[in-house]
Amino acid sequence: MKVLVWCATAEDCRVFEQYNKGRIEFEYTPDTLTEENVSSCKGYEGIVIQTRCMITEKVAALLAEAGVKFIACRSAGFDHVNLAAIKKYGIKACNVPLYSPNAIAEYAVMASMMALRKVKKQLHMTGKGDYTLKGLRGQELRDQTIGIIGTGRIGMENIFLFHKGYFTLRPLSKRRRESNGNLCFSG
Repeated sequence: MKVLVWCATAEDCRVFEQYNKGRIEFEYTPDTLTEENVSSCKGYEGIVIQTRCMITEKVAALLAEAGVKFIACRSAGFDHVNLAAIKKYGIKACNVPLYSPNAIAEYAVMASMMALRKVKKQLHMTGKGDYTLKGLRGQELRDQTIGIIGTGRIGMENIFLFHKGYFTLRPLSKRRRESNGNLCFSG
């Protein structure tokens, strides 16, 4: 089976080959899959993509035309893939549903802190040699109301992290367990 890996780094290539052991014929490109370069998929049964590769209706049609039968998403989410379109064109797909919820939740906490402390502006100013504090008054996380939409593994980990270290939890709805085992909040 021939598979084209999009958005590949040198490290990605090394890891793929280390675990592949010759079972799949991987080829790699650092490029992001787009409508303009989707023709590069001709001759491959499968592709591996990241979230910046948008699988639109048009891309799905072109992938099917090129002979692609399978898309592997290197992400927990799959909102970058038009599921109706790939189904229409007979393409199957998978994602990484158990990607570390801790890593994603910790990233959300870090991004929240960076936004509240205006880190992007700080870096821009210091890059220009400006070490003043003009316009850099930040806010404290403990003074904020945090909204978390979704209480699956990642959402619950976010609730735990924000509650554990940064603010008093005030649920706006009640938590219950769904039949699939996921925790959720209801009104």
